[in-house]
Amino acid sequence: MSRNKLISYGCIIIGLICYAYQGISSKVLSFELISSFALLFLSYFWLQKTKEIRWKEILWIGIGFRLILLFSTPWLSQDFYRFFWDGEIQLLGFNPYEFSPNELLSSDQKSLFSKTLYDGMGGLSQSNYSNYPPVSQWLFTVLAFVSNGKLFSMIIGLRLVHIAADIGLFFVGKELLKKLKLPEKNIGWYFLNPLVIIELIGNLHGEGLMLLFLLFAVFMLTENRVLLAGVFMAMGVGAKLIPLFFLLILIYPQKWKDRFYFLGSVGFSSLVIWGPYLSVLMGGNYWVTIRLWFDTFEFNGSIYNLIRSVGYQIRGYNVIKIIGKFTPFVVMGMVFVFSVVKKNDTLSRRFKSMLFLITAYLFISTTVHPWYVITPLLFGVFTNYRFTLLWTATVTLSYTSYGIHEVYTNPLMLFLEYLPIYLLLILEVSGKANRIKAFVRS
Repeated sequence: MSRNKLISYGCIIIGLICYAYQGISSKVLSFELISSFALLFLSYFWLQKTKEIRWKEILWIGIGFRLILLFSTPWLSQDFYRFFWDGEIQLLGFNPYEFSPNELLSSDQKSLFSKTLYDGMGGLSQSNYSNYPPVSQWLFTVLAFVSNGKLFSMIIGLRLVHIAADIGLFFVGKELLKKLKLPEKNIGWYFLNPLVIIELIGNLHGEGLMLLFLLFAVFMLTENRVLLAGVFMAMGVGAKLIPLFFLLILIYPQKWKDRFYFLGSVGFSSLVIWGPYLSVLMGGNYWVTIRLWFDTFEFNGSIYNLIRSVGYQIRGYNVIKIIGKFTPFVVMGMVFVFSVVKKNDTLSRRFKSMLFLITAYLFISTTVHPWYVITPLLFGVFTNYRFTLLWTATVTLSYTSYGIHEVYTNPLMLFLEYLPIYLLLILEVSGKANRIKAFVRS
């Protein structure tokens, strides 16, 4: 047996042990968590780089890592309680966009609702209306029905859905890499990434499902199947709102006729998807919920934290409400630049614009949870930029913010997380990171 193959087997064993450890630990301490992530990322880089492992092996290794977590309870996020709360109340006939959990628990019908789910989701979720779009809501409702209210069964059901979504994403991503004349093995930068496996499979976040629909939309556009592309685009927005950022990037290079059919398909499909939930009350509540990400929630922001620090010095208080008034306009400006000003006449350029648009958005965001970085990671797979690989590793430092009683962002951890990313991004954009690109390019 060759030395490289022996190391590869060792990396697989390390991966299995680290995923199992995180999955069975009810409370992973910061040092242990970061240490296990460090081992996982070292193994990840080796497995993706070694010539001993090809795309078929990457597929089976990635599936094996995911199945290790199948029977675990999410340990780094409370969001799954809210997922299943939304599903349960829909079975009872309530619209999750019209009633917050606090409102339902204070009603005369409070005995109908699960106290376990309510207590588990935490105070922040209890006081707000649901922000999860309809495709996600359908999934939560189906799982609540099939599981007959059993939390553990719902967890396993949702995890199987996300594993299936990642496998689908693996194959459509591989086809897009072929169209771009890039190595098919590059999809392993996504499929074996520890952050992807921990956050999407372990902690049940829905980015994988959203990205699957979005990639299908991109693929269908490359096949000139614009109507079907519009359906998938609408499904992506129905899973998470993020694909809305990329709508103009995808349609602007198209012919006028294709733009019309694509937008028409997106619009009609969206009406079908959102229609059952629409109401005057829902519209107002949903807008209030979305605004929280601009002027209320704070976690792991980079540029935002610098601006907030300056604001404290000048005004003496947190200026997030002021920043929140301007941020949507800044975002719209970025969308215009990357969609209309930038030339997106090739598939490669579209992925590049999508990568830098979502990166710019996250850089100015008030809230950057670790799983948010998975979207730029995937787009980076289809380009020659690799700063997103480093980002998925350094963003795990934000887990140290989770204390026993509160969330506290350590400025030193922010510095250690973002400085390497900005430096590598500057080097890559300036063309001075050829050695780094050569190392990570398969």
